[in-house]
Amino acid sequence: MKTEIGRKLRSEATKRAASHPVNVERALMAGSRRYWWKALAAYASATAVIILLTGAVLLGHLANVGLFTEVTFTAITVTPAMVSMLDGDSRALTAELTYSDGSTGTATAVAWTSSNSLVAAVD
Repeated sequence: MKTEIGRKLRSEATKRAASHPVNVERALMAGSRRYWWKALAAYASATAVIILLTGAVLLGHLANVGLFTEVTFTAITVTPAMVSMLDGDSRALTAELTYSDGSTGTATAVAWTSSNSLVAAVD
């Protein structure tokens, strides 16, 4: 790439030198400056686009921050609610949580106990 640019600069300088033979060096400098200004302008444009896109993405994320609110559970429902059992029977119970946003979910870490261990044992 450098060789190609050098050839283009020399070609431009040679054309200009034909009309002003004393100014070959000046023509090379003018061509170099023109090339570097174009390269700098392209770099600055690309950088500006990247900065604007990054800013737009960040603003989009910041706008969504307010959409998330803290959710707590408001009720626990045990199913089945009533159980009739005979001696030696066993039943599985589930606990469902209701959250402040109206959603529900099954409780996974429940510590089941019996208020009267002579009537029912929990394991």
